[in-house]
Amino acid sequence: MVGFVRLKAMAGFNRITGGNRGNRRLPISSITVVANDVLMYDYENEVVILATSAATPERLAGIATEGVGTSATSVLAQKIEEDDEYIVDTTSNSATTDDLHRNSLTDENTVANGADVTDDTGVFQQLGIVGATTDNKIRGRFITRQDRAA
Repeated sequence: MVGFVRLKAMAGFNRITGGNRGNRRLPISSITVVANDVLMYDYENEVVILATSAATPERLAGIATEGVGTSATSVLAQKIEEDDEYIVDTTSNSATTDDLHRNSLTDENTVANGADVTDDTGVFQQLGIVGATTDNKIRGRFITRQDRAA
Protein backbone atom coordinates (compact mmCIF):
# COMPACT_ATOMS: atom_id res chain seq x y z
CA MET A 1 0.00 0.00 0.00
CA VAL A 2 2.94 2.36 0.49
CA GLY A 3 3.39 2.57 -3.30
CA PHE A 4 -0.24 3.61 -3.78
CA VAL A 5 0.04 6.40 -1.22
CA ARG A 6 3.19 7.76 -2.85
CA LEU A 7 1.62 7.68 -6.32
CA LYS A 8 -1.54 9.47 -5.24
CA ALA A 9 0.15 12.86 -5.57
CA MET A 10 1.55 12.35 -9.09
CA ALA A 11 -0.34 13.51 -12.19
CA GLY A 12 -0.93 11.36 -15.23
CA PHE A 13 -0.98 7.60 -15.66
CA ASN A 14 1.32 6.02 -13.05
CA ARG A 15 2.07 2.37 -13.78
CA ILE A 16 1.91 0.19 -10.65
CA THR A 17 2.22 -3.27 -12.24
CA GLY A 18 3.96 -4.49 -15.35
CA GLY A 19 7.56 -4.68 -16.39
CA ASN A 20 9.85 -2.05 -17.84
CA ARG A 21 9.93 -2.87 -21.54
CA GLY A 22 12.21 -0.02 -22.46
CA ASN A 23 11.36 3.18 -24.27
CA ARG A 24 10.83 4.06 -27.87
CA ARG A 25 11.21 7.47 -29.43
CA LEU A 26 8.03 8.83 -31.01
CA PRO A 27 7.76 11.89 -33.28
CA ILE A 28 5.95 15.01 -32.01
CA SER A 29 5.41 18.53 -33.31
CA SER A 30 4.95 21.70 -31.23
CA ILE A 31 3.49 20.18 -28.06
CA THR A 32 4.59 20.15 -24.44
CA VAL A 33 4.61 16.66 -22.94
CA VAL A 34 4.87 15.80 -19.25
CA ALA A 35 6.05 12.40 -18.01
CA ASN A 36 3.06 10.03 -17.54
CA ASP A 37 0.95 11.72 -20.23
CA VAL A 38 -0.89 9.36 -22.59
CA LEU A 39 -0.01 9.86 -26.24
CA MET A 40 -2.08 8.93 -29.27
CA TYR A 41 -1.30 8.68 -32.96
CA ASP A 42 -2.20 11.52 -35.31
CA TYR A 43 -2.03 9.46 -38.50
CA GLU A 44 -2.71 12.35 -40.85
CA ASN A 45 0.26 14.37 -39.59
CA GLU A 46 2.52 11.35 -38.89
CA VAL A 47 3.20 12.32 -35.26
CA VAL A 48 1.86 11.53 -31.81
CA ILE A 49 -0.22 14.05 -29.88
CA LEU A 50 -1.54 14.35 -26.35
CA ALA A 51 -4.43 11.93 -25.94
CA THR A 52 -7.98 13.29 -26.08
CA SER A 53 -11.47 11.96 -25.50
CA ALA A 54 -11.35 10.66 -29.09
CA ALA A 55 -8.66 8.10 -28.20
CA THR A 56 -9.39 4.50 -29.23
CA PRO A 57 -7.25 1.39 -28.61
CA GLU A 58 -5.80 1.61 -32.11
CA ARG A 59 -4.70 5.21 -31.61
CA LEU A 60 -2.99 4.75 -28.21
CA ALA A 61 0.74 5.23 -28.77
CA GLY A 62 2.13 4.96 -25.25
CA ILE A 63 2.84 6.66 -21.94
CA ALA A 64 5.46 9.42 -21.99
CA THR A 65 8.47 8.65 -19.82
CA GLU A 66 10.01 12.10 -20.11
CA GLY A 67 8.87 15.67 -20.30
CA VAL A 68 9.72 17.79 -23.36
CA GLY A 69 8.93 21.30 -24.56
CA THR A 70 7.42 22.59 -27.77
CA SER A 71 10.76 22.72 -29.60
CA ALA A 72 11.29 18.96 -29.21
CA THR A 73 10.73 16.75 -32.25
CA SER A 74 10.39 13.47 -30.35
CA VAL A 75 9.51 12.04 -26.95
CA LEU A 76 10.35 8.80 -25.16
CA ALA A 77 7.37 6.59 -24.36
CA GLN A 78 6.59 3.08 -23.17
CA LYS A 79 4.16 0.90 -25.05
CA ILE A 80 0.86 0.19 -23.29
CA GLU A 81 0.38 -3.50 -22.54
CA GLU A 82 -2.97 -5.05 -21.65
CA ASP A 83 -1.98 -6.39 -18.22
CA ASP A 84 -0.24 -3.23 -16.96
CA GLU A 85 -2.13 -1.41 -14.22
CA TYR A 86 -2.10 2.32 -13.57
CA ILE A 87 -3.36 4.85 -11.04
CA VAL A 88 -4.96 7.90 -12.61
CA ASP A 89 -7.06 10.95 -11.73
CA THR A 90 -10.77 10.97 -12.49
CA THR A 91 -13.23 13.75 -13.26
CA SER A 92 -15.66 12.66 -10.53
CA ASN A 93 -15.52 10.99 -7.13
CA SER A 94 -14.41 7.39 -7.45
CA ALA A 95 -16.82 4.59 -6.55
CA THR A 96 -16.48 0.83 -6.26
CA THR A 97 -19.78 0.54 -8.14
CA ASP A 98 -17.81 1.68 -11.22
CA ASP A 99 -15.37 -1.25 -11.01
CA LEU A 100 -14.99 -2.94 -14.41
CA HIS A 101 -16.57 0.05 -16.17
CA ARG A 102 -14.79 1.27 -19.28
CA ASN A 103 -13.89 4.96 -19.23
CA SER A 104 -13.04 7.50 -21.90
CA LEU A 105 -10.09 9.82 -21.48
CA THR A 106 -10.86 13.48 -20.92
CA ASP A 107 -7.31 14.44 -21.81
CA GLU A 108 -3.78 13.07 -21.59
CA ASN A 109 -3.85 12.53 -17.82
CA THR A 110 -7.47 12.11 -16.66
CA VAL A 111 -10.36 9.70 -17.25
CA ALA A 112 -14.08 10.44 -17.23
CA ASN A 113 -15.36 7.88 -14.73
CA GLY A 114 -18.94 6.91 -14.06
CA ALA A 115 -21.21 5.24 -16.59
CA ASP A 116 -19.74 2.37 -18.62
CA VAL A 117 -18.58 3.60 -22.05
CA THR A 118 -19.49 0.94 -24.60
CA ASP A 119 -18.08 2.54 -27.76
CA ASP A 120 -14.45 2.49 -28.89
CA THR A 121 -13.51 5.51 -26.74
CA GLY A 122 -13.92 3.42 -23.57
CA VAL A 123 -10.17 2.77 -23.39
CA PHE A 124 -9.50 2.53 -19.62
CA GLN A 125 -11.14 -0.06 -17.37
CA GLN A 126 -11.52 0.68 -13.66
CA LEU A 127 -10.34 -2.11 -11.36
CA GLY A 128 -10.66 -0.31 -8.02
CA ILE A 129 -10.48 3.00 -6.21
CA VAL A 130 -7.41 4.51 -4.55
CA GLY A 131 -7.78 6.40 -1.29
CA ALA A 132 -11.03 8.08 -0.33
CA THR A 133 -13.75 8.46 -2.94
CA THR A 134 -13.16 12.23 -2.90
CA ASP A 135 -9.51 11.74 -3.87
CA ASN A 136 -10.76 11.11 -7.44
CA LYS A 137 -8.19 8.36 -8.09
CA ILE A 138 -8.73 4.92 -9.57
CA ARG A 139 -6.65 1.87 -10.40
CA GLY A 140 -7.19 0.29 -13.80
CA ARG A 141 -5.81 -0.89 -17.11
CA PHE A 142 -6.00 0.13 -20.73
CA ILE A 143 -8.23 -1.79 -23.09
CA THR A 144 -5.88 -2.71 -25.92
CA ARG A 145 -8.42 -4.18 -28.33
CA GLN A 146 -12.15 -3.93 -28.96
CA ASP A 147 -14.65 -6.66 -29.73
CA ARG A 148 -16.48 -5.46 -32.81
CA ALA A 149 -18.52 -8.60 -33.41
CA ALA A 150 -21.88 -7.84 -34.97
